[in-house]
Amino acid sequence: MSLIKQLKQEHVEILRLLDALEIALNNGNNHEELLSNLRELKMTLVAHLKLEDKLLYPTLANSKNEEIIKLGAQFAEEMTGITEDVLKYFSKYLKEEISDLKKNEEFKKKTTDIKKIVNKRVKIEEEILYPTYEKENKKDG
Repeated sequence: MSLIKQLKQEHVEILRLLDALEIALNNGNNHEELLSNLRELKMTLVAHLKLEDKLLYPTLANSKNEEIIKLGAQFAEEMTGITEDVLKYFSKYLKEEISDLKKNEEFKKKTTDIKKIVNKRVKIEEEILYPTYEKENKKDG
């Protein structure tokens, strides 16, 4: 499977998990579902970020085209900030009691914020970054 195809499939899974997390957060007393979604989302996101760092950004950084190098660096830098925010979110909320999280308005707001950030990022990666990678990778391949 191509790298871009895999990354896009992971995007689908990440967005599904964010939706499931939001649903579990707003549904009754199913604390295990919420905890499971939160943990699975963290694992999936971290694996996705590692894959991009290992295979996507280095290809762009090694381009002979200065614009592609800059684009890759810009996306990588932006992703570093997003990653910090997301990891802080998991670090903070995976330590709390799930029953408390369901009542925690800050957690609900942060979850909505994370979902918006990730949705926006997925959109620009798929519209700008991935096509650039595919063009660059075809030249080298």
